Amino acid sequence: KTMPSQKVMRKQIEREIKKEINYLHSKAMAMVRSPKEMNYFEMNNIVGKIRELRKLLKKRRIGNV
Repeated sequence: KTMPSQKVMRKQIEREIKKEINYLHSKAMAMVRSPKEMNYFEMNNIVGKIRELRKLLKKRRIGNV
């Protein structure tokens, strides 16, 4: 089986990163909606991961131009 082209692979990676960001965002919003179960340490980790993934996406887009 042949490898997909570099352009296709980049699209797949971008899609997976966006999917992970959406998942983390929904998890963070669920935590905010139920304050009695709020875990600030976990929330901080989720927000940090979202920032890291967004920075990765931004770098990837700039590198493509």
